[in-house]
Amino acid sequence: MKKEEYRFKAIDGDHLARVSEEEVSIRMIDVQDVRQLENAVFVDTGSPHHIVFSHDTAQMEIVPRARDIRYSDHYRQEGVNVNFVEVQENGHLFMRTYERGVEDETLSCGTGVTAAVLAAFKQEKVGAHKVYVHTRGGELNVSFKPAEVGFTDIWLTGPAEFVFEGSIEV
Repeated sequence: MKKEEYRFKAIDGDHLARVSEEEVSIRMIDVQDVRQLENAVFVDTGSPHHIVFSHDTAQMEIVPRARDIRYSDHYRQEGVNVNFVEVQENGHLFMRTYERGVEDETLSCGTGVTAAVLAAFKQEKVGAHKVYVHTRGGELNVSFKPAEVGFTDIWLTGPAEFVFEGSIEV
C-alpha cells in the first residue's frame, strides 16, 4: 500500500495531509490560544471553539444552549463554534458540535475535535497525547505534543470513507 502526502492551504494556514486507503491524517496548525473561562475553555484551532464539559452530552438539547453561547455578548462580533464534550471512562471523548455559519448541530467538526482534545488535556481530564473522539458522524483521533505555550505537532486522523455523492443541475 502506498501512502501519499498532500499540502494545502486553508483559511488558517498551510497543512499537510497523509492519505492511505484506510485513513486520512491532517497536520493542524500549532495552537497557542487555550484559555480557561468561567465554566468552559476557549480554544482557537484556526477556528474559535467554546468547549463545555458535560456528563449528559448524548441526551442534552444542545442547540438552544449553544445558540445562547454563540450569540452572547462575549462572542457576538466574531461568533464561535460551541462544543459539548463528555469524558468517557476509557479516556475517550464524546462530542457534539454547534457550528457557526451552519447555525445548527453538525455531525462532526475536525477543528472542534482538535479543540476538545486540547481542552481536555489542558484541564487534566485526559493524560494521553493521543485521544479518540466519538461524534455522531464517527470516530476521529488527535495526537499532539504539549509545548511551552500551547500545543504543536497536532494531527487529526480519521477513516478514509466515501460517504456521499451528489449532483446539481445548473
